[in-house]
Amino acid sequence: SEFKTFAPILGHAGEGNLHLNPGFNPMNKDDQRKMQILADQVYKMVIGLGGSITGEHGDGILRAPYVQTQFPHAFPVFQELKKIFDPLEIMNPGKILAEPGLIPLENIKYWMPEPATGRFRQNADLIFKCHGCGLCRTYCPAFQGLESKLALPRSKVAIARALAQNLGNEGILGSKELTALLNACYSCQRCSVMCPTGVSVPRILEPLRAWQRDRDSLSLRPLILERGGDLLNLLKKLPAPMLELAASAPAKTALALFGINPEASGLLQKKDVSRIKARKARRETGNRKPETAQLKIIYFPGCLEGSLEPDIYAKTVNILEKLSADYLVADDFCCGLPALSAGNMERAQGEAEKLAEQFMPLIEKGYRILVNCPSCVFMFKESYPLWLSETGKRIAENTITFADLSSELKEKIGRADTAPEFIYHRACHIVGMGEPDPALSLLKATGLAPGSILELCCGAGGSFEMKKENAQASAKIAAVLKAELQRKNAETVVSACGLCRRKIRSLGFETKSPLDLISELIQ
Repeated sequence: SEFKTFAPILGHAGEGNLHLNPGFNPMNKDDQRKMQILADQVYKMVIGLGGSITGEHGDGILRAPYVQTQFPHAFPVFQELKKIFDPLEIMNPGKILAEPGLIPLENIKYWMPEPATGRFRQNADLIFKCHGCGLCRTYCPAFQGLESKLALPRSKVAIARALAQNLGNEGILGSKELTALLNACYSCQRCSVMCPTGVSVPRILEPLRAWQRDRDSLSLRPLILERGGDLLNLLKKLPAPMLELAASAPAKTALALFGINPEASGLLQKKDVSRIKARKARRETGNRKPETAQLKIIYFPGCLEGSLEPDIYAKTVNILEKLSADYLVADDFCCGLPALSAGNMERAQGEAEKLAEQFMPLIEKGYRILVNCPSCVFMFKESYPLWLSETGKRIAENTITFADLSSELKEKIGRADTAPEFIYHRACHIVGMGEPDPALSLLKATGLAPGSILELCCGAGGSFEMKKENAQASAKIAAVLKAELQRKNAETVVSACGLCRRKIRSLGFETKSPLDLISELIQ
């Protein structure tokens, strides 16, 4: 009653071990002081009753000031042993053998210095959601591929938290270790739904990426990666000889000099040249039917689909034609994900603003944005509301996939009499958006149920595989998926993600888009 709070108590009856959890807010200064006083009273009471304040977790830093009170006679011996084995005081200084006093507030995980603003204090609510359980070991592709604790999401959060709390020197941001840490995040967003507390590690890392990107503003590789969308869109405009050159071995060798993995799935391949030529031959702006059409669509093919997947582009347009839609094709736009992944927040948000400027007048007239790429869908639905406030929310609300047009498709699509055998691969950003899976829902609604569903990452990971130092880790992640596909005797793999399809194809399997299957049923 003195502290006007309550404390749920749980524990282990067999060993008489109790955990007290007072309802204090560690970020509130008054509550911080109450924590110190209450802890002091409880610890002294427990010691006075002949109990131990450490329970099952040891002394560490937080309870170190009470070790002398707990062991008054043994404490001098502890100190002598410490001097014998650590005369220079370099092994965990300040832990266990601290001077008597109250619990140290600066070592509490959940606190923020005043003023609670600064370069690394964005997304503080997300930083403090992580409680360090380590479940991310089971689902983070980067950790599973690199097998490094630095690549573990909770490690990234811990470093971000330390910087936000002024516990880390900004100088570490130029270190190789921090560069490796940032490179080891896919931005796959699996953590946003698979973490028990919903921690989005890519969002937590955004200010760190931006700071590092500013320091590396003259580095060529980030410039290439953050402009990935523009470079892919540029391919549609290049003459054939330049396309052939861009897909050649010497071009790949040149990219390797700048740290680009020449074997990356996202790079232009020789077989892509004919696809680009086909795309150039059918460069449509849309089919306007404002007088008669009830369905108004802005078709957003995105970078990969708009450049390297003319078949998916054509099938999308064909379905819109069958639906008698009033549609426009939003070509030469990028959702901003490449820039976001490379740490160029200004460019990423600039792409969003550019897109919003073009799309919002149409949205006000009843148009919706049709997107096939899961990564673009994720950006529109998750990032744009954060960047563009109400405008971003409007874009998110009006971003759809073909699954949202199931009622319109119902009269034009027949159920498959004999469903083809295939394995459905859930791309990372589809996993990151949670349930239901729109592409899978559409397939099942038309009688196209997969033989099995896999959520294993393909290893491409957007720009992850593009980085030369990640080539081995990417191959290792891909090998796990390949082994599972072989175990299931897979022949055809259906994935909604174009980059995943390219990667899985390189593993020796036939790949299809959901639209490949749906198009066969369109009457």
